[in-house]
Amino acid sequence: MNNKKQILKAPQRRNLYISYLKEHGGESSTDDFIDYLKATYHVEISRGTISEDRKYLKKLNYSFEKHGNTFKLAKEPEGTENFSCTNLEEAASHLDRNLFLDWMILKEIADGKTACTSGDFDEDEIFKDALTRLDLITRHLSSLHKQGYLKREGKIPNPYKFSLISDAPCVHCFLPDTLWNFADQHEHLPDTGAAASVLQPVSDFCYKLLNGETSDAEASSSLIHHGRQNIFPTNITSLLQKLNQFNFQQNKLSLRYVSPYEPQPLQFLFSVAVIFYSVETNRCYLLGKSEEYPVMLCRLDRIDFSGTQESDEKNLIYGTSDWKKIYNEIYSSSLDYSSLQNPVKVVVHFSRYSQSISDKIDALVASRPKTAHREDSEDQKTIIYTDTIRGLSSFAHYLRTYGESAHVIAPEELKELMLSSAKKVLARYEEVKHESQN
Repeated sequence: MNNKKQILKAPQRRNLYISYLKEHGGESSTDDFIDYLKATYHVEISRGTISEDRKYLKKLNYSFEKHGNTFKLAKEPEGTENFSCTNLEEAASHLDRNLFLDWMILKEIADGKTACTSGDFDEDEIFKDALTRLDLITRHLSSLHKQGYLKREGKIPNPYKFSLISDAPCVHCFLPDTLWNFADQHEHLPDTGAAASVLQPVSDFCYKLLNGETSDAEASSSLIHHGRQNIFPTNITSLLQKLNQFNFQQNKLSLRYVSPYEPQPLQFLFSVAVIFYSVETNRCYLLGKSEEYPVMLCRLDRIDFSGTQESDEKNLIYGTSDWKKIYNEIYSSSLDYSSLQNPVKVVVHFSRYSQSISDKIDALVASRPKTAHREDSEDQKTIIYTDTIRGLSSFAHYLRTYGESAHVIAPEELKELMLSSAKKVLARYEEVKHESQN
């Protein structure tokens, strides 16, 4: 008798679990399956591991019913007999593979709610069989880290650990054509089986953001946002539908806009360059230019579509590289038009009081990979942050969260903003002190 212990990888273990249930009339207790693995494969598995396997199998459209101490295989995906992911591979080959792999990595980390290394994905059949090699997963993890989606921990030669970031401001851009292609191509893919269960939430995501439509599955819980975990507002969907009635990519809009700073609605020609959703404010914005402002942000929910029309004048800036650069320079969603007109070089020194400050700076740099840079002083006590920013007032608001650990070096305008707010706080406390003495 061979008593040598074996190692069962997760895909093999899950396969065995489904096979075991089928061989026993579709129903068995967890303890019986554990005893089976121990007797047949000399492997000891905890009840918690089997419970996690069932949760994973549910993602692939398997369902289970609990009857006392036993679990019954109630449903399995149509047309899928195993987890080789042949169907998923065929489906993914029709889509933008880089976009798909990025989404799957983020979804797996979000579902796991824990830091993981690239090796953790290598044992997962979805990544191993359907989406190629470990080195590609490593590159995608690094890319997602640089884009600001993932936090990276650890030092070489040990593998880096990655986890989701949720404390840095960021925006989602709706420009990539790959999202449109994804939504269109998904219509021609099978609507059942493991592939469908994985791809459907991605399709719902695309329809919500791009088409302003909803499919049968409401997948708001599957939408992964970088930044604060806001629920995608239903009113934005209807507003995007109204916007999509116009050919704003080709022509300027005669925009009727309700400004918070003006007593009456404004009417002006506006060229749309970028549409984005800010998770900090939970709103959609149009970035572009008007006759008065070379760079302007318009809140989507402040557009009066009853008075908005498509003009005959051509829009020459939609999706251009120059405007993508401007989009990268904008900090958050500032509506201070004067501060948006010209990019400003900023230098801030942060006292490294704690690891949390260092982590927040890393997250900020990662969320602004095109413009931001971090260096540490020689004594490792100061973090030197440099950036090119449009919208200093929003950035000043963010810096105030660091208290005395943030020291603005340049520009003078940002120094004045920080000093002005400090004086207002001090004056308020002086008023309270004076009132209490009287």
